[in-house]
Amino acid sequence: MKPYSLGQLAIPETYVADSELATLARRVAESCTDIDLPIGERKRLALSGGMAQAVFEALAALQVATNARAATQETCRVALAGITLPAGWTLALSADQAEFIGPVDDVMHAGLRRHGAWDPARRVWRVPISSGQTLARSLKRAAGPAAAAVRQQRDDERRRQELQRWIGYVEDSAREGRVYQRGVEECRARAVADFADLQQRLTAALSLATERAAAISKARTAQSAARQAKWVAEHAQRTETRTRRVLWPLSLAPAIGRPCRWAGVAIVYTGSGQPFRISDEHPSLGGSHLLGHEGAIGAYFFYRAATEDETAALDAADNAARAVQLERGSHDAAIRELALAVSQMDNLVPHGSEPPRGDVVRYASDANRGEWLLIEGRAAVWCVRANGADGDDWSRNNLPGAIAWRSTDPHLIERARALLPP
Repeated sequence: MKPYSLGQLAIPETYVADSELATLARRVAESCTDIDLPIGERKRLALSGGMAQAVFEALAALQVATNARAATQETCRVALAGITLPAGWTLALSADQAEFIGPVDDVMHAGLRRHGAWDPARRVWRVPISSGQTLARSLKRAAGPAAAAVRQQRDDERRRQELQRWIGYVEDSAREGRVYQRGVEECRARAVADFADLQQRLTAALSLATERAAAISKARTAQSAARQAKWVAEHAQRTETRTRRVLWPLSLAPAIGRPCRWAGVAIVYTGSGQPFRISDEHPSLGGSHLLGHEGAIGAYFFYRAATEDETAALDAADNAARAVQLERGSHDAAIRELALAVSQMDNLVPHGSEPPRGDVVRYASDANRGEWLLIEGRAAVWCVRANGADGDDWSRNNLPGAIAWRSTDPHLIERARALLPP
């Protein structure tokens, strides 16, 4: 704002010609609360020249403040111009700000980030001129030896963390028998040799990758051969059975929608085709289950693979039936073993003996004859074998139509009683 004399400030036209001066006069009128007039009247009084002295004093104070700011700005500009810039950095000064451009530098970036702002559009750092002195002091402190040592330590720690991250990737790949080449290159670019422990980890990872690659290659060769053999077998099976259907006589028709097994595979029949008469050639083409049903009415039954739940339920039922069968077989084997122990020559009962009343345990003998154990309380255990069929030697019978042995061995009696149903 240009200077005015007291006489000029007393003329209303002066305020009309200078809008900034008019704004200053209004502010002076607002601050002069000692004049007992409404604020609007005070503003009109100031713009008409009636408050020339107050406006003159405010104008003088504004000029002093402007000069002080200019001096400060000049001091800051001198401080900015005196900054020793790193290689590749440039400084451009304008009226109210400084622009810094240069490559990555932690010291410069830390100071500029604290006292200025990054302009992504122009890719420059902008710093207000008023922050020049504080920026210069901050950069000077950061360039000292103590700060450099701290930065070096921080850089080494940051480099160590980055190396640990990349070595971790290399180690993960090494366990799979692969060399993560980019990770190795990143480690070498960050001078991994400066850290003995990390260099040792990297060397060990590369050795592990070589060993694992050889082992994996060998395993893959074996797996490939096994897959090839499996594929050949499956291909032969697919060639033999190209459609998911089975020919069944209607008299043996499988249940629709119920899981079952066909050729050891869990399947579920979903429906059937049109019935027709089974020919003499179908058993050789459709399966041995058709033998004896030549000329009967049959149909193709279509199926799908059983789901996991259906297969699990079918396996559970098969396992339960197998367990019952095993238990029954074990029980029958124990009975036959006991019968063999009782049926010794010395244990034959005299001719004409009458078997007593007792608990009877029947079983199927190896010769498919009728045999049973008779447990006479805790006194004896009998083994009786039917021997009255055509072709049998009836002269051996010591009971009517049967041969009997009797043992009073307490051990055999207890074994026999243990075989009784609960």
